[in-house]
Amino acid sequence: MSRRRNVTGGRRSILFVAWNYPPRRGGVEEMVSQLFRHLSAAGKVTLLTGHSDDLAGDAPGVERAPLPGLLGFLLWIGWRVPRCLLGGGHDVVLSSGALVGSIVELLALLFRRSHAVLVYGTDVTYPAKLYQAWLRWVLPSVPRLLPISAAVEEELRARGLSASDTLQRLSPGVDPRMPELPFDVTLSAPTVPVLLFVGRVIERKGLAPFIRHCLPLILEQHEAELWVVGGEATESLAHRAGALAKLKSDVAGSAAEKHIRFLGSIPDETLRAAYRQAAVLVLPAIEVEGDVEGFGIVFLEAALFGVPAVSTRTGGIPDAVVDGETGVLVEPGDWEAYAAAVGELLADEARRRSLGERARQRAASKYDWRRISDRCYGYLENTQR
Repeated sequence: MSRRRNVTGGRRSILFVAWNYPPRRGGVEEMVSQLFRHLSAAGKVTLLTGHSDDLAGDAPGVERAPLPGLLGFLLWIGWRVPRCLLGGGHDVVLSSGALVGSIVELLALLFRRSHAVLVYGTDVTYPAKLYQAWLRWVLPSVPRLLPISAAVEEELRARGLSASDTLQRLSPGVDPRMPELPFDVTLSAPTVPVLLFVGRVIERKGLAPFIRHCLPLILEQHEAELWVVGGEATESLAHRAGALAKLKSDVAGSAAEKHIRFLGSIPDETLRAAYRQAAVLVLPAIEVEGDVEGFGIVFLEAALFGVPAVSTRTGGIPDAVVDGETGVLVEPGDWEAYAAAVGELLADEARRRSLGERARQRAASKYDWRRISDRCYGYLENTQR
């Protein structure tokens, strides 16, 4: 296929297909949003994404599925992607997620377009047999797979889902200017150090067993509060809503209740305020069959505010947190070791600040969204059917 060039600086035009996009919130949504923003600044990009009743924040180039839900989106792209490709003006396709990418791959093959797929983790490990068989049939034909971490790359190799020369790692990024942006000054300041959890409340994040087994050990030795930022999992293939409500119910009336603040799903201004107040970011991820922590953008966001992390050696987390340099990693499920690691940082402000500063420098220099987006475009530019 000859390369067709658009009129914007000679760069290849991109058709970006992604179900997850704001106003939904999460790491995948953030990655899609930032890549779309930065790629659009350099050339023509059309984003086909899921239905939403809130269109106020949509940028030019965003097209929404008319029907709600994942099924409605998949049916719509089966019609809309061919129309975009037949109409010309798009010579490379970028898909978000293995499921969406596997469906778009059939259309990209039909229209002989270059195609790359962002792969996150659970979209590969989801254990349904029919789903895994489908991926094994389709994904190996994708010209370029972009796993977000070494762990996701290994899953693709181990499952036979990629050819040896198709993989190029593309980690998530962060905006180094985040600490300079306005923050919510009304968030009340804590009187004790804050352990901050940020993320959807789902099983693999390990929040429930952390509160049950680990938090009491920490509170025996240190004054602290746990702030929980995040809501229920909604519109997800792999996760069911209800975990947050159950957790709140379990905590109610317990000795830990007065040490926990559930902030829920909060605006960006309030999230930035929470990062400013935090002493340690905690993400006590556990190993769950068929579900994996692909990377963890929250580690990078907290790092920009000089907040070190305590987490576990599972999934893509070791890509995001360098043990002993930008935070501390322990084995998943070892709650005594986890409590000890958190306690050591609470007791040693100098070490906490040192880890936080190295985390800040690493996040700002290595994971700037501008660099990540340039790398993504380079992969797309060199992807051929």
